[in-house]
Amino acid sequence: TPCYIGLTKSILALHEYNKFKFDDSIQFTIDKGIDYILQHHLYKRLTNQNPISPHILDLYFPENYNITILELLWFLTNTKYGKDSRVQDSIDYINKKKNENGMWGVDYSYKSNGYISFDGKSKNGPWISYILNTIQERYGV
Repeated sequence: TPCYIGLTKSILALHEYNKFKFDDSIQFTIDKGIDYILQHHLYKRLTNQNPISPHILDLYFPENYNITILELLWFLTNTKYGKDSRVQDSIDYINKKKNENGMWGVDYSYKSNGYISFDGKSKNGPWISYILNTIQERYGV
């Protein structure tokens, strides 16, 4: 079983690379990797449907070495796979986290030297709210 974080980060990087120097064999690998991500409905273990990692469902920006639902949704809704039915669980999840002000709050604060959270521990995070509103628009919510 491959490392999910390593695989997804590699697929995101290959996707960016292939935008500028397209190669069919790289696209084949990207499509195969995206299918693997979609098999997991972005964040679920295949064995028990629990989250793949402790922070995969946390909302914060910018990303760190972990993979998050925010990063996966941003990526997938920017591809031809963005409206795949297996993305729906993640869209439903983020919709439930939207607050009464129509925004999303930061629910995890990664701490490391040199890392600065753009929204802090805000209950009304403008950065993640912008990103999640854009994701919803792309998905058609």
